[in-house]
Amino acid sequence: MIHKLSILLIVGLCFGLVLSSPLQDTNAQRLARGLPPIPPKFARGIIGARNKPTPAQGSKRATTSPLPPVTLTGRLELRNKDGSSLGHVRNWQSGGTISGVNALGPDKDLLVSLTFSPSNPKFINILATNPAFPAPFFVGGGTSSTVTVPSLSLGSRSTVPFTNVESTPPGSLL
Repeated sequence: MIHKLSILLIVGLCFGLVLSSPLQDTNAQRLARGLPPIPPKFARGIIGARNKPTPAQGSKRATTSPLPPVTLTGRLELRNKDGSSLGHVRNWQSGGTISGVNALGPDKDLLVSLTFSPSNPKFINILATNPAFPAPFFVGGGTSSTVTVPSLSLGSRSTVPFTNVESTPPGSLL
């Protein structure tokens, strides 16, 4: 009986050692042999745990990054009502305002930079880059009439006089 009990104890110990030894190698052992690492288990060993990847509850939703402003440089071209070019705006050297068609050659043209945001292209800053006139150096349009404000749009024949202006908030009528 003692003999049977000792054999049963030895078999039980061997069985326990087999169960307690890892069934898989560690990732370090696998990498040392040139094998890929074992995929994560995501709490598969816990009773009642689902076999799903870790949720990304704390992650932020993807949003488009804001686009940087676009700056274009060039000259302001004046056009006739039929669309033909009259020339470019001249760069006055007097105390006057910006106005008039340049007939003195390209070196007397007013050069400007137009800056706008691609996400909201309806607000444009126009800045004189080679001003020969006194400040302010922003170029803007306006009218002296408070009753009718000209509206420019594609195909419109409206005209708006322009001059040098102080920087104003986008969309302002002042």
